[in-house]
Amino acid sequence: MIAWDDAPQGTADWLDARLGLLTASNFKAALSKGSARDTLMRRLAAEKAWGAAEDGFKSAAMQRGNDLEAQARINFELDTGLVVTEVGLATNDRHPGMGASLDGVVGNPVGSRVGLEIKCPLASTMAEYHRAGRLPAAYREQIAAQMLICELTTVHFYAWHPDCPPFHLVIGVEQFDLDVLAANATVFVTELNDFVSKLPARF
Repeated sequence: MIAWDDAPQGTADWLDARLGLLTASNFKAALSKGSARDTLMRRLAAEKAWGAAEDGFKSAAMQRGNDLEAQARINFELDTGLVVTEVGLATNDRHPGMGASLDGVVGNPVGSRVGLEIKCPLASTMAEYHRAGRLPAAYREQIAAQMLICELTTVHFYAWHPDCPPFHLVIGVEQFDLDVLAANATVFVTELNDFVSKLPARF
């Protein structure tokens, strides 16, 4: 069963709800090998054991993307005629220890099988998206994880810049092997829980 947290994205309550969870945006690191995976493991262990969150770095480009997201969502609705509902963090009891925060779902979150992922990159990045014409590799695991946790059949990938044509892809679940994804993510969560079991209590 999917549970939706009511806290709006970016708020303190939303950040608290995510503590210690393997979220969709971190699946790429979790499923990699080497330092990125190790760093993520340690950070999530500290969050899970002690509620100790590290301040995340946010570049000017990242902040700009956050600032433009609301306008991008409006433009998506105008471009497609679809009605988008903003949502908070989703968890799924079939995949414990994991979570996903969509930029919206089409229609009512209860029962919706269609999600929205918004990116607001630089104009130069928009040019590359249009040239390549496919889902950027950096976001494949994130989109697949959203489908897994939120039980989606489709995700609209919508990249928007106020001075560029939007880049819109409709991604179907058949593009991913979610069984393999779930198995690999479960290995990470199991290792995380083992890590946490070896840590002392906070006080």
